[in-house]
Amino acid sequence: MKYLVFPGMLILSASLLWAQDYYAMESSELVALMKKEHPEFLWQDQVRNDRFRYLKFVDVRDSRTWLFFLDEDDRCWVIRLMHDYTYLDQTLEWLNERFTEAGPDRWVGRQDNGTLEVEMVRGEWFFTVTMKEKEQLRKQRCGNE
Repeated sequence: MKYLVFPGMLILSASLLWAQDYYAMESSELVALMKKEHPEFLWQDQVRNDRFRYLKFVDVRDSRTWLFFLDEDDRCWVIRLMHDYTYLDQTLEWLNERFTEAGPDRWVGRQDNGTLEVEMVRGEWFFTVTMKEKEQLRKQRCGNE
């Protein structure tokens, strides 16, 4: 059993590490990279929503869902990770290593493509981690005030 836990933790750590790297990436590049780097996730390309444009990936165990919300230029501007509580400890460890804590279940961190705000919301059956650019920075970049 212990031989299965360690590789699983390594895969989870690598998976979370790469999630933030998809920020500001074009959708076609993002899909190709996800298929290459995360074959355990299946692209749900039949998902349609009239309000938001996003890409949805679900892992083969159906315990993790990743949503990549796209802007008008077809670039990822919000990343939402939904995991069951099996992944909570590893996710908190990853967040605390990669970002600066900014309050309860909140983090902030610098990345090549800008400063990201990270928020965790704990639900009854799963938790959600949302990564997005700081709102004022996004408005400046997009020309909105």
